[in-house]
Amino acid sequence: MPLRCLPVRTPTLPPATHTNCYVLGPSEALVVVDPASPWEEEQQALWAQIQELGQVASIFLTHHHPDHVGGVEDMVARSGAPVLAHPMTAERVSFPVDRLVHEGDRLADWTLLHTPGHATGHLCLWREESGELIAGDMVAGDGTIVLEPPEGDLAHYLASLERLSKLEPQAVYPAHGPKLKAEVFARYIAHRHARTVQIKAALNAQSQSELELVAQVYGETIPKFVYPLAARQVRCHLIWLQAEGQASASEKGWTA
Repeated sequence: MPLRCLPVRTPTLPPATHTNCYVLGPSEALVVVDPASPWEEEQQALWAQIQELGQVASIFLTHHHPDHVGGVEDMVARSGAPVLAHPMTAERVSFPVDRLVHEGDRLADWTLLHTPGHATGHLCLWREESGELIAGDMVAGDGTIVLEPPEGDLAHYLASLERLSKLEPQAVYPAHGPKLKAEVFARYIAHRHARTVQIKAALNAQSQSELELVAQVYGETIPKFVYPLAARQVRCHLIWLQAEGQASASEKGWTA
């Protein structure tokens, strides 16, 4: 059955304004992936579109972030369908998860892949027969992906990107923005490594805070109101460098 993409407006991070809700499976047993919007008008519009497609059999979550699960309780109330998620996602949401799913489980004709790095319980959906991948927040058609410690883990994220790249998907469907090609994974990996090199180069014997490093690494390429978010990104790279023995942390900040 064809994959349907139903973008809904969500309180996500800019430049994205919408989260893609994907609908899988035959009309008599639809799987709704990430009913995301917390806003009533968006929930109503999504439900109207889904009713035209068929009967909801299950609600699947790629991960727990608010811009992915904001409409779950509304979808449950309307459809009565069970919620499926990874155990580490189930621990982080405020509503019941009816069925725990794991790496290798099948959903319709898709296989679940556990891909931590952005979120510990992150799952992608892979359909080998058609080479299609529902990538959740591993990559984005709009902007880049935020890694926020402690869940955001650069080592895990890079490993997950490498794994997805090796699948050589024909089509990559992100949670935000348009369909992508498989080259996106190599591009994201290169971007993260380049950023790590920049941050390492900015370190020296004098302690610096994460915000000070942001000013050096990003400068005027981003507005200053984004600096606190960028600082969390920098922290992910610093933690990776620390694990590699290339950075040290103290109460005063970070040094080479």
